[in-house]
Amino acid sequence: MIGLFPAAGRATRLGLPQGQSKEVLEISPGRHAGDCLLNAFAEANLDAAVVLHRQAKADIAEHYNANPIAGLPIRYHLVQPTPSTLHTLCAALNHIPRETVALGFPDIQFSAPDAFVELRHELESSTADIVLGLFDADRPEKVDMVDCDEDGAVREIVIKPLHTDLSRSWVLAVWKPRFTSWLQKNLQHLEQSHEGELYVGHALQAVMAEGWEIQSLYFDNARLLDIGTPNDLLRAAHFFDK
Repeated sequence: MIGLFPAAGRATRLGLPQGQSKEVLEISPGRHAGDCLLNAFAEANLDAAVVLHRQAKADIAEHYNANPIAGLPIRYHLVQPTPSTLHTLCAALNHIPRETVALGFPDIQFSAPDAFVELRHELESSTADIVLGLFDADRPEKVDMVDCDEDGAVREIVIKPLHTDLSRSWVLAVWKPRFTSWLQKNLQHLEQSHEGELYVGHALQAVMAEGWEIQSLYFDNARLLDIGTPNDLLRAAHFFDK
């Protein structure tokens, strides 16, 4: 299993100086933004993490070459500027078509270090092609909200709703090679089907419409923090103290 670490964004809301990537910001003494995701990959014994980065973000490799994550090889894949995270992921998937994949987002901190251990086990023991990691979400307008049945089978994904009764969002995912192949073949169709920015959630909605089984795991009592804004970045300083 390969872990994808998308790092091609520009982090304009944080107003960082040129040459400083948010993925390696020190959010508390000795802890950097990307550590949460990479340590969770390592905990699940992934074969490697693949950092997807733009040319201007060479400091990510510099940082993790000097501060390796124990037990986790890290590879770096240079991508050209892309219009969405989904495009960035597809640029990497062309190079790993036969791998099972784990996906997280390095600017999202989560208090479930064994999350990918559980997600990987669920994927390997399930008939589903995709398993989503669900967390409680208090800002539904910023995330994909998920409705599932009592057994965790996903019934609906709603992208960034302004109003919803749903309470859980997916922020982690694992999938089998079938979904990788589907993405490679259908990215252009997704572009034509949706105006504005494409999200991974659009691809998940599309395969559900085709009848695919998507399973979920809910991480009860786990906390979540997106450090994409200056105020939330300040909150991250004490996120892991609780």
